[in-house]
Amino acid sequence: MFIINCLKNHFVFYNLSENELENIVSKMFYCEVPAEQYIFRQGENASSYFILERGSLEVIVNEKFVRDLKSGEGFGELALLYNAPRSASVKTTDHCYLW
Repeated sequence: MFIINCLKNHFVFYNLSENELENIVSKMFYCEVPAEQYIFRQGENASSYFILERGSLEVIVNEKFVRDLKSGEGFGELALLYNAPRSASVKTTDHCYLW
């Protein structure tokens, strides 16, 4: 239910049916990432969208801190939507649990 609620609150997914949301959720997997690790770096090719369940992440653009991400926030969709390189880096600031 956590993932579906997060998707419903996201501009890309909010208009999907329950079946479509469940289909997306069935393709997602849980992962843990230790502190001070990059989820991805600016300029890399995109292959995944992420939802932060627990922990803290920072968004970095051109090696400058931009903002923190909190539980329930998704990230990484724009590069997938536009088939473009990552526009930012995302790094864990503590141990994180992601979908």
